[in-house]
Amino acid sequence: MSTTQPLADLADMVRERAKSRGNAIAFEFEGRVTSFAEFDIKTNRVANALIAMGVNKGERIAYLGKNSDNYFELLMGAMKAGVVMAPVNWRLAGPEVAFIVSDCKAPVLFVGPEFITQVRQIKDQLPGVRSVITTEGGAPDMIISGGENIYPAEVESALCDHPDVAEAAVIGIPDDKWGEAVKAVVVMKPGKQATATDIINFTRERIAGFKTPKSVEFLPALPRNPSGKILRRQLREPYWAGKDRRVN
Repeated sequence: MSTTQPLADLADMVRERAKSRGNAIAFEFEGRVTSFAEFDIKTNRVANALIAMGVNKGERIAYLGKNSDNYFELLMGAMKAGVVMAPVNWRLAGPEVAFIVSDCKAPVLFVGPEFITQVRQIKDQLPGVRSVITTEGGAPDMIISGGENIYPAEVESALCDHPDVAEAAVIGIPDDKWGEAVKAVVVMKPGKQATATDIINFTRERIAGFKTPKSVEFLPALPRNPSGKILRRQLREPYWAGKDRRVN
């Protein structure tokens, strides 16, 4: 007689495959290979990020993007957190996207890199959306500062609310006191200027103090690979060179 317990849902399937087929390939997409064990870890990170952002069980998150491994990380991560994923057809026009996201009352909208400009154009039509997060890096990164978990995407969303900021990336850099410190790398809109203090004070009004960037670097453009993904490792490398411990 078999003693195998039935799986409760697809999230249980992810956990079971991580145990039984951990090193086997779960996904291979555009050169990225993910094992079942890695997929379990990545979806746990998504679930923890959603919980940290205050998304409650039964609430919805929206996804505007094309089919990819990132989509499945978000889908299964949401399921682990008890959150419902609402996919949005990427072929729709801006007003249609805004209607669907608002109608499902999603507090968080995940956006593929191809659709960031479109979402910025309709942001004023998304009053219920607290955070807009790009899926360029797959599962959300995490910075650990003074024992607190900080998700760069949440800080980046606050930075991009600044009317003069074109784009931003957030990284963790070494800090003797806190382990890691939050650093913002910001690109300003053409003809616009701001000081680091201006940027820091602006984010402090929108997110908790421990999440606020401790320093700001201004660049003319963020480094990206040919597919448009931000090269965060390249931004972090100068600060972690020579360090034995690398976080994120």
